[in-house]
Amino acid sequence: NARAPVLIGVIAKLFVFPLLVFLACRMFGVDGLALQIAVLSASVSTASNGYILARQMGGDFDSYAATASLQIVVCMFSIPLILWLLSVVT
Repeated sequence: NARAPVLIGVIAKLFVFPLLVFLACRMFGVDGLALQIAVLSASVSTASNGYILARQMGGDFDSYAATASLQIVVCMFSIPLILWLLSVVT
């Protein structure tokens, strides 16, 4: 099933990775605006130019396109949610 890798890519990049960055920042004593910028930077979708690279190097560019497209749509909701969570936690 082609949906599983796409969903894993979206969940891992947009939710798990920002959480890991948040935990690492807390572990190393980063807080305030620096913490918010780090987590926000980790919350954005993958680079769209990776599609070109995947296509030129013989990768699974269809899967990359599906993952990147879905990440862009989900980001419209996940970034405000993450920013809200940051305002509650910090």
